[in-house]
Amino acid sequence: MTNPKIVELLTFRLLGYRSCVMLHTSIELRWLLISFFLIHSFTGFSIMLLKIKDKMLRYLLEILLLIFLFVCLSQFLLLEFL
Repeated sequence: MTNPKIVELLTFRLLGYRSCVMLHTSIELRWLLISFFLIHSFTGFSIMLLKIKDKMLRYLLEILLLIFLFVCLSQFLLLEFL
């Protein structure tokens, strides 16, 4: 366990120990971060794929990216509910 005084000192007294624990264990925040991760990774890799001139290769890599992100989402769901 962490000393509550240290937590308050490190957060510049903006957050207490209880609010930090609730923030780190929040299911809603976790799902929000997972959603941002999936959207950010898809858009970032899609922008990088625009540099590929061959449209068929670009399409294939985009499909592989979607499959990979679906696998990541499935793993998050399994970790959350099992």
